[in-house]
Amino acid sequence: MLTSKKIKIFNSLKREGLAPVNIVTMFLSEQGVSFSDIAKSCDVTRPYVSMVISGKRDSKKVKEQITNALGFDPWA
Repeated sequence: MLTSKKIKIFNSLKREGLAPVNIVTMFLSEQGVSFSDIAKSCDVTRPYVSMVISGKRDSKKVKEQITNALGFDPWA
């Protein structure tokens, strides 16, 4: 899927009230990437990845891994 199309879908789903963590989960799944994969590459726990996506924690490293996996920055 083209990056610009992903961004439009992400923003549309967010406007409809879907939680960013659910949208990111869906997009990561489409790429064959799990929270566990992100956690392992960043040396953090899977729940920590979830907290970063939901905005409860902040981690530049985790966000970079997710951005790389998705092909766009969901925090931009």
